[in-house]
Amino acid sequence: MLFKNFFSLCCLLLFAQVNAQTISVMSYNIRLNVASDGVNAWDNRKQQVTQLINFFEPDILGCQEVKYEQLLYLKDSLIHNNYVGVARDDGKTEGEFSPIFFNNQKFTKLKEGTFWLSTTPTQVSRGWDAACNRVCTYILLQDKLTKRKFWAANTHLS
Repeated sequence: MLFKNFFSLCCLLLFAQVNAQTISVMSYNIRLNVASDGVNAWDNRKQQVTQLINFFEPDILGCQEVKYEQLLYLKDSLIHNNYVGVARDDGKTEGEFSPIFFNNQKFTKLKEGTFWLSTTPTQVSRGWDAACNRVCTYILLQDKLTKRKFWAANTHLS
């Protein structure tokens, strides 16, 4: 269960301490949009989800179980954020995303990508007895103030 929602930020703590600057990080499994969730369906909770995220104002946010319509809502509702990531079932919009949102006032995106957790990471695929396709989204960011660079990665495991 410890690795159910894995959000990794390489060297982030060192980066933040060296510059006496705080960087806030958040991971959030928003749960996909399923009508069978009844009162907990996405339409009934999407405002609370974005209000919570905006309250904490994370500089970097990794989300899991994000469907395309949810991604669009998050993109439009989160303040000072851009995102990177593609859907796992077609590399575009089909299936769940594991996007990374980042504060575009604080960071510049230098590189981004997504790979599949399989023996064929550059193509839509399933691997290692996973229940479904799994992806890892990554980004190289540069702090606009200090010019320091760091990587962030986000995935959702079976």
